[in-house]
Order: sequence, then structure tokens, then C-alpha cells
Amino acid sequence: MLINIIKKKSLVIFSCLLIAILLGFFVIAELGTNDAIIVSPSSGSNFTNLSLGQTFLNVTFLNGTGITGEVAASFNVTFLVNNTFLANGTVNLTGKWMQVANGTGICVRIGDGPRFSCAVNSSNINFTLLEGTYSLTANITNATMGNITNLANSSQTIKIDRSAPRVGTSNFTGTFAQGVNLSSINTAGLFTINISIDDVVLGVQTVRVNITNRSSGVSNRTLTLTREGTTNQFITTINTSHYMDGVYNLTVMANDSLNNLNNSAVLENIIFDSNAPTIDSFSCTPNPAEEDESITCSCSASDPVAGMNLSYGSSGISTTVNPSSAQTGPSFEVGCSVQDNAGNVRSATTTYSVIALGGSGSGSSGGSSSGNGSSGSGSSGNGSSGSGGGTGLSPESTSGSEGAGSNEGASDNSLGQNDLSSSGMGIKVILIIVLAAIVVTAIIVMVRKKK
Repeated sequence: MLINIIKKKSLVIFSCLLIAILLGFFVIAELGTNDAIIVSPSSGSNFTNLSLGQTFLNVTFLNGTGITGEVAASFNVTFLVNNTFLANGTVNLTGKWMQVANGTGICVRIGDGPRFSCAVNSSNINFTLLEGTYSLTANITNATMGNITNLANSSQTIKIDRSAPRVGTSNFTGTFAQGVNLSSINTAGLFTINISIDDVVLGVQTVRVNITNRSSGVSNRTLTLTREGTTNQFITTINTSHYMDGVYNLTVMANDSLNNLNNSAVLENIIFDSNAPTIDSFSCTPNPAEEDESITCSCSASDPVAGMNLSYGSSGISTTVNPSSAQTGPSFEVGCSVQDNAGNVRSATTTYSVIALGGSGSGSSGGSSSGNGSSGSGSSGNGSSGSGGGTGLSPESTSGSEGAGSNEGASDNSLGQNDLSSSGMGIKVILIIVLAAIVVTAIIVMVRKKK
């Protein structure tokens, strides 16, 4: 029983001693701590430089030296930097602290507490640092106590960056390049813009692309690109079908968090062409052509925006220049296709006809006749075949129609018949005259008998 009581008392005494030791440690730590906290600039601040009017330097410190009163003694505050990595990848000042600002003045107590605030006039800040990431530290001293701050508690990280993000026309990947021809026909107008951009110190904040028509000078649209994951690739999609056919410039505008702008990367003469070339004329000659005759077909086209693709066919035109005329027929078709530098293609057709040798006037021509028209026979007038009208027509013939010499001596027979007709007509006239004379004589005789 006694042993248990002694154990309990020992435990209580040990606990009290432990608590006292801890309280004493915290009191001693508090009384001996002279930590400084940099209020401005805040950790991670970015600057183009630490210079007049740009930077406000302020530090607070916890007084553990027993200084009392509303106003502390005179303090000297010095701001130092220690560089880590530069933008160009080299290391500078590592392990060496350099003064960037210094001020001597009164540090004012904050409220009723033990903390004091010290500010350095920005007119004393005039130090040009190379680009890079720095540690900033405040060192507070006075004439009697020397260094009263714990530097380990006053370090801030700041960055100096005067350069814009790095980008050039060579940073474009994929479809886009100087003078490229883009057509919306085969892609629905959708093209991906992908650009690699970096900024070693601060990183890239925003990337935009401006699209300007070269002929009018009008800025048609500005697109904002998005970062692909954690890479330095920035991407967006452009629909060329939303733009008039023409020549455009693409200007990249890349900013970092300090608004350092790089807009020097310009892709020029980007052609948006959604229309195929125009076929100006397409015909074949001769038309109609005779069987086995040489035929020449000619097709011409133009494209004022993208220009003709000279590697396609013959100077952008593909057609059959000399089609076949081996067969006759009323309509044979020949095609012509044309292509511009944007890959747009247009096609057209035309027709030609082929006729047989001799054409539609083929046949037999009438033969010549040697008959004189009295006998009614033309035995020597054999006709010879030919095309397009008679050759050897008789002098009496007035027409060269086909088949004029199909009956030998036709012209002579006709002449003979005409002669016979004339003879018969004379006999009839004589008979009428004789008959009339007889009738008159008979009448005279009858009249005399009555008397």
C-alpha cells in the first residue's frame, strides 16, 4: 500500500517537473527569440527589378531584448539577397549575401505587444539583379545590441524577370507554317494550332493568336490557347471555313505574370482557300471530226487565291488532250479535272462526235451523156459513183443530185419522146384543117342545091 502511494507521488512530482521544464523552455525561447518576418514583399513575389517606386520593403521582428516603451531604440535594417538559379541556367551568388537595400530609422512597436515594424524607404532601393530566383532576408541591428534577428526566420523567395516568354515561328508544330495553303473541303475547316512556349523564370501566363487578313489589314479574330497538361505546349483549333478565302497573318502573343509580352512570332501568308479552281473553258476541235481524224481537246482553269498546283497533271490540269476518233458516233465524253495548291479539285466534261469518211453526202453521182436528143437513147452515159454531188453530169442536166445517172441514156430517151410529141401535134393540126375544109365544102354544096 505504501509502495503504491510512493509511486503515485513520484509520478505526480515527475509530471509537475516536466511541465515546469516545458514552460521554462517556452518562456526562455520567447524571451530569447528575435525572429524577423518580412511582410513586404510577400513570398513568391515577382519583379522586373528591385527599384525605386516598385518595391516596398517592410519587416517586423519580435523583441526579446527587454526594450520597452512606445518607441524602441534606433535600428538599422538591411535587406540581403542570395541567388539560386538564373534564367540562363547558370548559378550566381550562391552562398553569398548581397545587400539590396539599407535604412536606418525608428522601428515602431505594434500595439501593446512585443513585435516591432520596420520599413525601409524605397528611395534607398536601387539595385539591378540578374534574372532569376532569389532568397530575400532582413537583418536588423542597433548600436548597442548588434544583430538582434534570427535570419533563418526572415527569408522570402522572390523572382526577377524582365524577359518575355520565348517563342518563334519554328515553335509551331503540325499544319501551320509560313505560306501554307489550307482548305476546308477535306477537313471541315478544322485545323489545330500547336505552339511550344517557355519562360524559365516565371512561366507562361497566357498565349493568344491573332488572325489578320493581309489584304484588308483587318484583325478577324483572336484565339486563346490552352496548356496541354504540365507541358510547354499550347493548343487551340481554328475553323478556316468561318473566314473568307484570302491570305492571312497569324501573330502569337505570349505573356508571363509580369505582363512581359512577346508578339514577335508571326506566320505570314497563310492561305485560307475553301473553293476549287474555276474551269474557264473546255472544248474539243474539230467537232464533229471524221473517222480517224486527229482531235485536240483544251481545258483551262484559274485560282486567284491559292494558285494552281503545278505538280498536278499539266500545270494543275488533267485531261485527255487527244481522244480517240477510231469509232463513229454522235457523242463521246472526255473529262477535265483541276487542282489548286490548297488541294481543292473541280471536274467537268465535254463531248465530241465522229462521222464516217465522206460525211452525210456520200452516194453515186450522175454520169455524163453523149446523146443528142433525137434518137431517144443514151447508151453511152454510164454514171460513176461519188460523194457530195454528181461529176460527169450531161450538158443538158441542171442538177447534181444523187442517182442522176442511175438509168443509162435517160436524158436521150426524154429528148426522143419530146420530138415524137411535136410530130403528133402537127398531124393533128393538119387533120383538123382538112376536116374543117370538108365541112365548109359540104355546107356550100347544100346551099347551092336549095337555090
